[in-house]
Amino acid sequence: MSGDRPHGSPARQRRPIRGHLLFSHHPEAEADGWRRCVCLPLGPGRMLPLCARCLAIYPLAALLLTLSLLGRLSLAFLDGWGLWLLPLPAWIEAVTDWLGWRRGTNASRVLTGLLLAPALARLFEIYLDAPLNRNLWQVVLVYGLSAACAAIIGRLQTSDGGQG
Repeated sequence: MSGDRPHGSPARQRRPIRGHLLFSHHPEAEADGWRRCVCLPLGPGRMLPLCARCLAIYPLAALLLTLSLLGRLSLAFLDGWGLWLLPLPAWIEAVTDWLGWRRGTNASRVLTGLLLAPALARLFEIYLDAPLNRNLWQVVLVYGLSAACAAIIGRLQTSDGGQG
């Protein structure tokens, strides 16, 4: 995918459209630029960087949530282990990349995002029905806090000249 290109490639020579952070929360100023993005060309010298994982997660999660809310699909079978296991590959891929243990690819981000999307749709559905649901918040807090800690450690390693 174009987000995996080296800095000297044509995608890196294009300028993003204004407001691109609405589509990608990865600013070029990050140490690795848009390596985590799929960069869509928009004509001469312009591009739209899209977060690779979000590109997979949100359209599929929105579709599944809509179908579920309309009664066309039940995601209840994910309750329990599904809500814990489906996000795990995305968490592992992200955390190991942030900590510098491996360098992820946009293909792995998209694939793990596709696994995460059904769990996210079900969590949104649970939230809409019962915003204080204990199981919902257990999943959110365990994954969210552990990922945040890994991201902070990765940033500290990078700023201290570590491997991150």
